[in-house]
Amino acid sequence: MRRSNKKRLIPLALALALALIGTALAVPAITVSVQSIGAGGPVLVDVPGGVSQADVDWELATNPDYVAGVKVTFDQDLPTGTRIIVKVYASGDDPTNPNTAPTTVKSVTLSNSLTAGTTYTINFDTPIAIGSGIDKVAIVLVGP
Repeated sequence: MRRSNKKRLIPLALALALALIGTALAVPAITVSVQSIGAGGPVLVDVPGGVSQADVDWELATNPDYVAGVKVTFDQDLPTGTRIIVKVYASGDDPTNPNTAPTTVKSVTLSNSLTAGTTYTINFDTPIAIGSGIDKVAIVLVGP
């Protein structure tokens, strides 16, 4: 092969390599739906009223198709007599709308103080089926 032909092939080979790399990187967007219940660690949420944050985990029932309650960990101490109200909402419900009724409400009053970072488990009266579309939790704190 002549030297002039090699000089012509180098830019063509480079253009072909760049085209192949560009095609390989042009991956379409992939949408992934994630089910939060029972899949993974705690979700950090803001909690009004003195406590600035709380970790909330779903507590699965013996049958993992049901949620038995929640595990809550607050970033500040809660005194004895504090009432913790857990409200669970289904997808599409707006917890900020006062006319939206939660799927489940559970209220407990602390018989002892709760130290910051200590996990507190709150079990519902009746387990909730995961298929019912629950995906939001509101935590309300009422001081003693």
